[in-house]
Amino acid sequence: QANSTWIANSGPAVYDVVHHPVLPAFQEEVVVSARVSDVDGVGDVMLNYRVDPSEDYESVAMNDEGRDGDLFQGDGIYSGIIPGSQFQ
Repeated sequence: QANSTWIANSGPAVYDVVHHPVLPAFQEEVVVSARVSDVDGVGDVMLNYRVDPSEDYESVAMNDEGRDGDLFQGDGIYSGIIPGSQFQ
């Protein structure tokens, strides 16, 4: 029997999240990477971010294709690029 917290699809596991550079310079883009896995397979991976003090979020696609900030294709580590901030 399934317990009271069982769900059919719990979604992906996201871990080992890092960003580079740690302290970006004015208008410097930031690469965010994370290991993503799911027993049902991984579909689209989106990175949601915001720039303080805004409460609105922007989204960029993350990829595991060895391009746009991703180092190695098919290694389970997805990367996305946050554009350089216009704020100091």
